[in-house]
Amino acid sequence: MVGKGRQFQGAERRPGRRGLETPWRRTIHPTPLRFHPQYLAAVKSLPPVLPGVLAFAAISGVAMVAAGMPHYMAMAMSVLVYAGSSQLAALQLISSGTPLAIAILAGLVINLRFSIYSLSIAPHLAAAGPRWKPLLSYLLSDNGYAMSIRGYERPLEGADKVWYYVGCCSAI
Repeated sequence: MVGKGRQFQGAERRPGRRGLETPWRRTIHPTPLRFHPQYLAAVKSLPPVLPGVLAFAAISGVAMVAAGMPHYMAMAMSVLVYAGSSQLAALQLISSGTPLAIAILAGLVINLRFSIYSLSIAPHLAAAGPRWKPLLSYLLSDNGYAMSIRGYERPLEGADKVWYYVGCCSAI
């Protein structure tokens, strides 16, 4: 029971409605968004490659829509396939009437290079736990791989390497 002059625990005396501010009525002041320093270093290293990435993305999108693919399907393919060369090869095969299984197989063969990238970059990303491996493998791209390996030329700790990789790949 709260008597006259007693306050709820955590409540503060403030002028205003009934003189009490309960914890759920406090003003929340968000802290500024802070990124890991190696994430920021990676993002800052990417501007030279971004024009090429954007041009290729635009060309891929225009080619898919021009081939008759609906906009939503082109966007879904970009999210699911996440490899421009495979997208264009599959698009060409599908638009020429090739069975879907053959187009998917061609895309998988073209993307075999990512297994080599994975073998090469795995020692650098060993500090990431098993829960992070699916995200890290999804983010793998040609440019992200190349920029990460270039950034690993300077000495970095395990967790710093993971953040540098995430910065390179997520920005691309």
